[in-house]
Amino acid sequence: MRVLLFFILCITALKIQSQENILSGSDRFQVREQGNITFLEFQEIFIKMTLSNNSNVYLIEIFNHQNHLINSFDGFFFMGMVKEQYVILDEGTGASRNILLYDTKSKKTVLNDSYYGELQLIKNELIYFDEVFLNNALEKPECPEEVLEFPDNIGYAEKHIFNFDTLTVSETGTYICIFVE
Repeated sequence: MRVLLFFILCITALKIQSQENILSGSDRFQVREQGNITFLEFQEIFIKMTLSNNSNVYLIEIFNHQNHLINSFDGFFFMGMVKEQYVILDEGTGASRNILLYDTKSKKTVLNDSYYGELQLIKNELIYFDEVFLNNALEKPECPEEVLEFPDNIGYAEKHIFNFDTLTVSETGTYICIFVE
């Protein structure tokens, strides 16, 4: 009876839910939460995200399903998504953020770049906008009204495309107007 009661208490203390990935197009996962620890379970790996008691800093640990640690990162990470063998980590707290792509097979970082706005995962490409400085008035896109209200904070970002097949970033020459901090 004690074993059954202990098992029931453990199950109620552990929230388990299945959900679509936060980044559309990435692999599905299951979420388990236990106190300040969140587990993201993917088909090939699982990610353990431990929130520091003093801040919004997470320790991100990547494990294979044999429970061997592949790598760990700590910082203001808020997303641990997976596309095949690549872990996509989003870092930062403001409009300007950082994206880190880690290859769990080669155990190497394949992309570490800043970005503004939303990440898009379409087929085998990760699309994001990175801040650039445009001196040529002809290249500058039109700014939306909400950005124009803060003339000291007007900036520009270029569309970048990371290709998972070639592990390269292409700069497209397509620009948007952004609010910079």
